[in-house]
Amino acid sequence: MSSSSESSDVTEFVKLWGEGTQADYKGVTQDTFLDSTIPNSIRGRSTIIFANEYRQRSKSLIKFDLNNIETIITTVNEILSAKLYLYVDQNSASTGSIKLNVRRIKKNWNQFSTTWKKANGGTSWQLIGADGIADRTTEKRSTTIQQNQKGWINLNVLEWVKWSYTNDEYNGFIIEIDGKALSLGTVGFVSSENKSKTRRPYLEIGFYASSSSSSSSSSSSSSSSTSSSSSSSSSSSSTSFVI
Repeated sequence: MSSSSESSDVTEFVKLWGEGTQADYKGVTQDTFLDSTIPNSIRGRSTIIFANEYRQRSKSLIKFDLNNIETIITTVNEILSAKLYLYVDQNSASTGSIKLNVRRIKKNWNQFSTTWKKANGGTSWQLIGADGIADRTTEKRSTTIQQNQKGWINLNVLEWVKWSYTNDEYNGFIIEIDGKALSLGTVGFVSSENKSKTRRPYLEIGFYASSSSSSSSSSSSSSSSTSSSSSSSSSSSSTSFVI
């Protein structure tokens, strides 16, 4: 799904990265969850990824390969918005509401080797559960969901997307329940592996681009699309980066 509106030589775009039916760029997502009860377990094939702060601790990780974005924008100031969309499929708040915290991950990780203890096969987290200041930012974004609430939620990750674009560090996000909140429990999000394609996570980025950049992007998108102009595949010939 994408949208645009032209004014003079400037075009406003919204593009989606993910594995769902609504995404413009697919084959771009990695997600998993860290599980304290089985600290060496690899959860990269899970159809639900969890955040838990009750009888055990779990944290969800997600990142996107933003292939071709440098053909769409030329400066970081052209990025206008960035939102992470997650579908809540399970929610067992003990009472009231649950506060979710999202942080930018600093260490590189891979969904097929990440565990509670390790960021990837060869690198451990500074602190288990990615709790170290070398593992994720202290700065966080928060949102509150009510007891038994399900469906879509979104989080503003604009500053992290812009920071990642500027600094070439693209390791995605970690989602966890605020352990200091009064209400704890378990929240399960639909993952990119889930059979429900309409509920898979995605990253929505809005930006300005010049008409020439827009035309280049549209041509690239059209050439890689197999069905409609609202859905396009990543091009392997361009420089890619992940957030």
